[in-house]
Amino acid sequence: MNLDETLIYDAVANLLDNAVKYGYEGTPIRLAERLSRSSLLISVSDYGPQIPKEDRTRVFEKYYTGKGFADTIKQIGLGLTYVKTVTEAHGGKVYVDPHFKQGAKIVMKLPLQ
Repeated sequence: MNLDETLIYDAVANLLDNAVKYGYEGTPIRLAERLSRSSLLISVSDYGPQIPKEDRTRVFEKYYTGKGFADTIKQIGLGLTYVKTVTEAHGGKVYVDPHFKQGAKIVMKLPLQ
């Protein structure tokens, strides 16, 4: 697998930064990876508000900021766009895990070549 380590590091750092910003204070943040024959999954999850179903694809759009956060959290809506760009540049996909019900979990799925 040919990964640009700097870009992947920056994308994961962005996910961790979001988890710190949006997770409830004092709750854990989880960074996990899973390697299979065909892909590497990297996920970051927090115990904060869930991302509403209607926003799960929109959060990756340029300049999109989630409803209800514009006044409380400093954001410009580029972080997850960057994560998506990096993931897709590596032939992968990024998504909000719809089965995670305790907060938000973002998954980067990178193919193995």
